[in-house]
Amino acid sequence: MGCSPTERGDVGLVLHLGAGECAQLEGYLQSTARNIVLVEPNPALARALEARAAADARVQVWELAVAAAEGPAELQVFNLEPLSSLRAPDGLRALFPGLHRVAVVPVTATTPDALVAILPSDGQGAGAPPDVLVIDTPGEEAAVIDGLAAAGALVRFRRIFLHAGTGCDYAGSVPVDQLRQRLEEAGYRLEHIDAADPDRPCLEFFLPQAVVDAAARLAELRDECAALRAARDGALETVRTSTEAAVREAERGFADQLRALETELAETRTATEAAQTACAVAERAAAEGAQVAARHATRIAELEVALAEAHKSLGEAEGVADRLRALEMELAETRTATEAAQTACAVAERAAAEGAQVAARHATRIAELEAALAEAHKSLGEAEGVADRLRALEMELAETRTATEAAQTACAAAERAAAEGAQAAARHATHIVELEAALAEAHAALGEAEGAADRLRALEAEHDAQRATAEATSAVAERAAAQAAAQLSQQAERIAGMEAALATAEADAQTTARADAERNTALRAECDALRRAAQEARAEADRARAETAQTLDGLRDDLALALRQQSMRDADLGDLRRRHAEVMAQKDRQDVLLQDLTRRLAAAAEFLQTLDALDAEDMAGGMAAVTASPDPSVPALVPARGGKGRKKKKKKAP
Repeated sequence: MGCSPTERGDVGLVLHLGAGECAQLEGYLQSTARNIVLVEPNPALARALEARAAADARVQVWELAVAAAEGPAELQVFNLEPLSSLRAPDGLRALFPGLHRVAVVPVTATTPDALVAILPSDGQGAGAPPDVLVIDTPGEEAAVIDGLAAAGALVRFRRIFLHAGTGCDYAGSVPVDQLRQRLEEAGYRLEHIDAADPDRPCLEFFLPQAVVDAAARLAELRDECAALRAARDGALETVRTSTEAAVREAERGFADQLRALETELAETRTATEAAQTACAVAERAAAEGAQVAARHATRIAELEVALAEAHKSLGEAEGVADRLRALEMELAETRTATEAAQTACAVAERAAAEGAQVAARHATRIAELEAALAEAHKSLGEAEGVADRLRALEMELAETRTATEAAQTACAAAERAAAEGAQAAARHATHIVELEAALAEAHAALGEAEGAADRLRALEAEHDAQRATAEATSAVAERAAAQAAAQLSQQAERIAGMEAALATAEADAQTTARADAERNTALRAECDALRRAAQEARAEADRARAETAQTLDGLRDDLALALRQQSMRDADLGDLRRRHAEVMAQKDRQDVLLQDLTRRLAAAAEFLQTLDALDAEDMAGGMAAVTASPDPSVPALVPARGGKGRKKKKKKAP
């Protein structure tokens, strides 16, 4: 890789995504970087990086893949290992026809924002050395840039080194020109292009300090605006909550009071209706009593007329002689009884009993008068001389009997009237009792109504007090709302001031942009003048440039082809070296085996020579024994080849 992130001065953090074999590691270690984070998904390459940087505590190796989504993923390892990717090499096969996949490695993927969140935070702030980002993630360059930009973490890196293909080398990948446009739109300025690999150049970007300061100031203003909005929303929510709670509490109190008042009002209405019903019953009873009293008065007047007639009849009988004084006395008693009957008619409660007594006395007296009349007839029979006087007496007696019968009839009518009067009096008494009870109930209902009215007035007073409290609470809430509104207005003024400051900053930026535009216009005018001055020379140079461009294109294509062939040759050479190493290792193992076999063969040859020497000695000894034996019948002492003695020798040989 031609780009060197640490050769431009002091560095804070170096984040290398897709470190691979990391040819820049020696430069990283020799730099002043505070922290060096190497991110590599291939486990074998990650272990190799850890082994190389184990002596430097600044270096951290993270075995991760960086992609648009978190979770398990598959790394496709190709025979050109630097081009390994999480994506299928759709356009890459046209550049490298011999490209093929040699392995699929399961890896863990993380997102750019999650990765930045766990980065070391040392050295950040004003005056701190810049952080450097190296993006060498084939196929995932756009996901890295977009993820960091969306999280607001892209401006953390003042320098970015981007390795990307000129075409859509992988499925869903973005060409380097579009990636360059995105970084320039984010405020980065292209400083250098390393085209050592024309198909995959390295672009170096730098973020000016003015853009960093403007982004930081904008972030601060946004944070302050967000804090002010949050404070405003919190104050409004607090006021709204307290107001709603006070209103709900007042509504609950008013609802309870209203329900109590409605209940008492219903009870009062019921009691009032009962009292009105009782009063109506009492009025009807009084009307009925008045009618009965009128009938009684009419009956008493009739009885008085009858008594007057009886008096008249009795007055006519007062002219009888001495002989009839007893009758007159009886008539006086009858008159007294009639007066008593009149009195009984006047007093309805005693009329029935007194009328019955008078009727009994009358019956008794009539019986006595009849007996006296019989005696008078007997006396008249004895004294016929007084016939005329007797007839007159009989006439008076007949009149008296008639008057008595009339008196009895009047007494019977008086008894019936008295009975009716007693019944009416009983009804009146019952009705009066009912009226009194109804009146008492009406008084009680009125008392309860008055009590309910008093309670109603008390509840109304309490309701007025609660209403006053609620109004006071509402006033407090309104004052709080007014204070909150004042605070909100202050905050709004502060926001307006900040927005004005932001507008001023934007205006300054626009002014600077306009000045730059004017300078650019002036420079463009000068360039136009120079262009017009150089038109004739350019016409000739164009032809040479076209020829040179054609030559350069051919050379560039040749160079790209040569580089691709060189890459393939390097890959093939690496493969051959690996195979050669394996063959040499096998040869070394075979050499070791041959040496061991040679040593063992030498030992075996020596052992065979020893055996041959022992066989010769044994043979010589046997011959000597046969020669020295005096008895030919004795068998030879020379053991046969491979016999017991030889076996014993074999045991001794090792």
